[in-house]
Amino acid sequence: NNMYVCICNAVTDRQIKAAVQEGYGTFKKIQQQLDVGTGCGKCECHAKEVILEAINDKRKARVSSSPITFNPVSGLASF
Repeated sequence: NNMYVCICNAVTDRQIKAAVQEGYGTFKKIQQQLDVGTGCGKCECHAKEVILEAINDKRKARVSSSPITFNPVSGLASF
């Protein structure tokens, strides 16, 4: 699914999420990169929600990709 977040500048949620993945982690930085929220400004709140969601998804992906082994004999996990 591809949803427009900013109609004024035709910015989609995918573009915002991609910007977060590329390292743009704040609304201000993403605004400078994509022009989201620079028209009427009504999308700013939703754009920030999409940014937070993307940041959380990025953190989850980083945690889930960490190798963890479990030793059933000792019951301890090693990282």
